[in-house]
Amino acid sequence: MRMEITKASIAPPTRNPRKISTKLAINLKPISANIESTVSLNFKRPWRIDLFINTWIENKKEILIGNKHGNLTKKGIKQAEILASHLKTIPINIIYSSPLNRALDTAKIINKHLKSRIITDKRLKERDMGNWVGIAREEFEKIWSKQKYKTNFKPGGGESYLEILERAKSFLEHIKSTKEENIIVIAHGRLIKLIINHINKQDLLNKVKQNNCCI
Repeated sequence: MRMEITKASIAPPTRNPRKISTKLAINLKPISANIESTVSLNFKRPWRIDLFINTWIENKKEILIGNKHGNLTKKGIKQAEILASHLKTIPINIIYSSPLNRALDTAKIINKHLKSRIITDKRLKERDMGNWVGIAREEFEKIWSKQKYKTNFKPGGGESYLEILERAKSFLEHIKSTKEENIIVIAHGRLIKLIINHINKQDLLNKVKQNNCCI
């Protein structure tokens, strides 16, 4: 099975080519029947293709590491290589990446085919979990479920959703102003979820399904 960049992912010309679209094209065709890279979310704007890629490391113990470094497993590397093979025909001008190892390594694997520039940007990092780094996901979710104002909640003194969104919006404003035609952004699930909900004017807590190494 193969992944396609659909016509819906490239908007027709408008008078304002730098205005961000409020819609996202969703392509559910699997990249590979054997690799869990199944959801494609094509963040679109007139005249450009902006691909947001979610990175992930295998975490059998379900431990939250937040904005700390984590390395790709063999499976994660394989996923990145498969994704790279499907992106190699797209003329990508620049790759923006979170500086965390799991994202930057994904960027480097993809760039073996693209031969583009990689720029790291700290605004793309995963959520700061404060002194809760290492907390079990199950334990965190129990605490999370009891929070009345979830978007303001700062786990372990780290970042709230609203704070993550502010740096995400700052980054979006940056890429709106760039002259590069096609861009890849390699970041993390929580940040990408907030961007998608913000662009689509959805509740920030709205669930967005993202499989490993999806676009």
